[in-house]
Amino acid sequence: MLVLMSLMLGCGDAIVVADYLSVIHVAPSDGAANISTDAEISATFNDSLVAGSWTGAVYLDDAQGNPVPSVLDYDGESNTLVLTPDVPLSRDAVYSFTIAETLEGEGYGTLPGTITTQFKTLGSGVGGGNTPPVAVIDPVGDCTVGEILPLTHSSTDADGDQLTVSWRIVDGPPVAEWQGEETAMAELMAAGPGEFVVGLVADDGIDASSEAFVTFACTSQP
Repeated sequence: MLVLMSLMLGCGDAIVVADYLSVIHVAPSDGAANISTDAEISATFNDSLVAGSWTGAVYLDDAQGNPVPSVLDYDGESNTLVLTPDVPLSRDAVYSFTIAETLEGEGYGTLPGTITTQFKTLGSGVGGGNTPPVAVIDPVGDCTVGEILPLTHSSTDADGDQLTVSWRIVDGPPVAEWQGEETAMAELMAAGPGEFVVGLVADDGIDASSEAFVTFACTSQP
């Protein structure tokens, strides 16, 4: 029966008439690909669930078997459990959605066996799905010649991808120190007064952002 149930889930919604707790719909379906990194993950049952029985019984793992921190919400009207990861899923990655046999229905008891489905998130270039990041340079403080000026950013990525950044001095007077070109915070020390233009590019591993610029003046010490 479990094999038959898994096949039905993999082919679409199953119509289940049974006197035991059954999964009648799971999303994403087993074997699905090109799933959005923020897609809704859910399972619908043929019986209302015993409150709290889903704790530790319904979970998401990555391809290495590591649990994905998530929140579970239960809709009693539709008998649907919705799993929401704490952070967007990784791109081009396989995940396993497990519903353990310890899950309990109010009328039909526990599942006859554990059900696990797998899906894969969309990858590079799939349907033009990647959204390039947006580079944002934080407001720059007062710049004084001979003193270190930190430069930070608040760049964002709509897909939740990990970002790397690259800083560069586009124009300006001589510098006594410039470091952190590929870190979240760069440091600049002007050797003389004048106006600087600094650029920043953010990269999500698939696409790079347009370059952001900031202009500021450095003045001599009083």
